Amino acid sequence: MRELKANPTEIIRMLEETPGLEIIITRYGKPSAKLVSLKETSEEIPWSERVSLRGTWANRHELTDADFAEAKRIWEPKLDV
Repeated sequence: MRELKANPTEIIRMLEETPGLEIIITRYGKPSAKLVSLKETSEEIPWSERVSLRGTWANRHELTDADFAEAKRIWEPKLDV
């Protein structure tokens, strides 16, 4: 999620330029979504099968201190003691 939020344009460019590329989006270290390049697809995707992301950021929940503590626990370096 962090990379997606920080570099959305770069990620879209990579998907556009790399046929067959799949990017797995993780949340708290667990897979939650997959972005797939459509470059290798030769046929148009019907509108009925497309998914709109419009308004998704507006509907997400507010992060709590517990969310940040969990993210810190997952991402901070592990020291072998």
